Amino acid sequence: MRIINDLHSNFVYNQSVFLPRARRVENSVKKLLKKGIDMPKPIQPIFSEGFTVIGGQLGFECSDDTVTYYYGVMPIFSHDKNDIKTFHMISAQFYINGNATQADIARATGIPLITLKRAVKTYREGGPKAFYQEPRRGGPRVLTSDVINQAENLFDNGKNVGEVAKELGLKNDTLQKAIRSGRVKKKSP
Repeated sequence: MRIINDLHSNFVYNQSVFLPRARRVENSVKKLLKKGIDMPKPIQPIFSEGFTVIGGQLGFECSDDTVTYYYGVMPIFSHDKNDIKTFHMISAQFYINGNATQADIARATGIPLITLKRAVKTYREGGPKAFYQEPRRGGPRVLTSDVINQAENLFDNGKNVGEVAKELGLKNDTLQKAIRSGRVKKKSP
């Protein structure tokens, strides 16, 4: 019974301290956005010291740069305070398993709801391993050495960028960028 009373008193304390602070931060951000000042992204979760209830019997405690999640009084998972990938993974897992709502998780940790929705989508599509994979970058290369040689030959024959791009099936911007970076040589008229 003592543990439940301690959890309840910590919840009341954390809720009375954390929620007004989160509202002040949110109002400050809104004022800055109205002035046209962009805020740095992404928003990091707020892990306040002490025990914080997420919803139902689920909560977390942050101590010594380690976040430990509890279901009732039993610790069920822990990660480093700065490990955002693992935080997104476990938050999505809590929602998918029905341990908490997205709104409860977002409210308790201070992250935007859309961030949590993206994490849930990632979890559903790829499972836990999807959070630790390197992001895919770029598509297939369109400016191969053969295409570059053809473009340079067409420029030598007096064609302009639009004509060369159309003939080779490239976007004008792609060809312009290649010329600016020096990958494609275009003789000056």
